[in-house]
Amino acid sequence: MHDDRKKILVVDDDERHLELARSILEAEGYSVRTHASGFGVSGVMQAFRPDLVLLDITMPGIPGDDLAAFLLAEERTRHTLIVFYSSLDESDIMRSAVNRRVRGFIRKGH
Repeated sequence: MHDDRKKILVVDDDERHLELARSILEAEGYSVRTHASGFGVSGVMQAFRPDLVLLDITMPGIPGDDLAAFLLAEERTRHTLIVFYSSLDESDIMRSAVNRRVRGFIRKGH
């Protein structure tokens, strides 16, 4: 059986946000994968082939804005839709989105 659902990868170091995002998005009919670190995202993307990546900006190790720049520069991931998903101040998220040329942002509630 072929799964025609749109695929979303959520990358966030906060497990609570990952589970919340997963439950909301799956209830809306999306196929969802979560990943708790910027490390290894390229491999997950290659295996899962998401239509959209919701990417937290403030993560230890590899910040999401740096990861977005890397993914958008790579041949096999450069056309993937990336949206920042962060609890930063809205103006800071917007600035990062513009600077990294991602498609937009969603501000997390606290």
